[in-house]
Amino acid sequence: MNFAPAFSAWLAFLSSLDSDLPNRLNPPATEAQLAAVEAEIGYVLPDDVRALYFLADGQRNSLDTRDLPSGKRMGPLFGHYQLNSLEETLKIWRKWNERVTELETESIDLQFHEITRPGDAIDEALWKKSWLPISSGFELPGWVIDLAPPAGGAIGQVVEVFPADGQRRVIAPSLTTLLESAARNLDKQEILKAQESPYILWFQMDWTRTTPSPSDSAIVHQPPAEIIVLNERLAEFSQWLRDRYPGDSSEIQQATGQLLVQSFMPEPRIGFDPGANFQSYVASLALDQKRGELDETEITARLRLHAWLYDAGLWLPGQSAFADKLLAGDADAQARALRAYDVEHFGTVGWTMTRKRAEFGSDIWQESNFRRWAKAQDYEPSAAEIDFAWNEVSGTLLWPSPELDESRFEEELMFVAMRATEFEAGRQDVPAYEIHARRLTHAWNLKEAIWSPEHFAKAESV
Repeated sequence: MNFAPAFSAWLAFLSSLDSDLPNRLNPPATEAQLAAVEAEIGYVLPDDVRALYFLADGQRNSLDTRDLPSGKRMGPLFGHYQLNSLEETLKIWRKWNERVTELETESIDLQFHEITRPGDAIDEALWKKSWLPISSGFELPGWVIDLAPPAGGAIGQVVEVFPADGQRRVIAPSLTTLLESAARNLDKQEILKAQESPYILWFQMDWTRTTPSPSDSAIVHQPPAEIIVLNERLAEFSQWLRDRYPGDSSEIQQATGQLLVQSFMPEPRIGFDPGANFQSYVASLALDQKRGELDETEITARLRLHAWLYDAGLWLPGQSAFADKLLAGDADAQARALRAYDVEHFGTVGWTMTRKRAEFGSDIWQESNFRRWAKAQDYEPSAAEIDFAWNEVSGTLLWPSPELDESRFEEELMFVAMRATEFEAGRQDVPAYEIHARRLTHAWNLKEAIWSPEHFAKAESV
């Protein structure tokens, strides 16, 4: 099948789900724009990718509900990944190339340790310049077009490089096959039954996650619980934004919605809890403010987000006031944002947020290095111990920093001592693996020179 019929079939499928997406595509790209992309990335685009952008250079943001007809839904073109414009595609492509270059310059191990589905021809690398991110979701590239696959792969194959379940896979040998097969395989009724919001259409477009039945019937998965919660919040937020600021431009609405998704993505275990994300948000805001990367649209969008989080009862008055103060450029607030904070969700345990953590977000490469190191330990820690230890390393313990906050270190020791005492007393909510996992975090902190030998010895004695 040629691309145009496959694309039409997919748009018809979305329309049958009450999606207004066919009316929310951007105008076509020009030959000059496509040629500029090819010149910068150093690869010729497959015919179906060029055909896609000749039909639509991206889509309106999935969170932009202005002019949404009654009974219609908004949503990404690719089920749960939005179609990027050529400009957005290049921006993401440059960003990931720069990140890998920075890590290589710092001599950080970039060996790839994720899982690739058996039989799928995908390069084992954190990121490749031959991957074109035509879609994205939650700060990460979604599906990429592989322009230089290894032996056994097809030029132009669609690859999911950062899947939620951690298993990379080839979704389809081409963009054309992806759209045609998805329209044929997916079940409309199953998708509609899985929706939690009357305004948002969100579903798993990848039918390759499991083996199709002999009847080639649809395979549609219920969205993860955290995605359902996020959809609910997005619907609430979109309605609030329309009512509170009806005159906002599409740029401000889009920027505000992206901030909500990027900064407050729900955690699977705790649901939608801005308190647990507040530290990351203010640290990232302080960095952007210091670098001068906040333009007028970004500042307005952040003020809107602060107001909604407060109005929705998701931020305390003090959190909202501090974030607004930081946004205004207050030097004291900026200094505090880049150091340690007490997080109400964690009680007395301090959270040290530093430039390194805020700048690199989820630190998937650091996590890969940590997990590889942990698995290599002589006593072979369990998966539960490694998971717990990583959460401690990346969240509530001390991150690499030019200076060690001794008061926070002492607070952590007190918390560890309390947990150890509760474990010895037989408390059911203190599993054995937590005690073992903390030894793993201590060893990592010593290895990475986050703690001195004296700090390590003190923690071990506790």
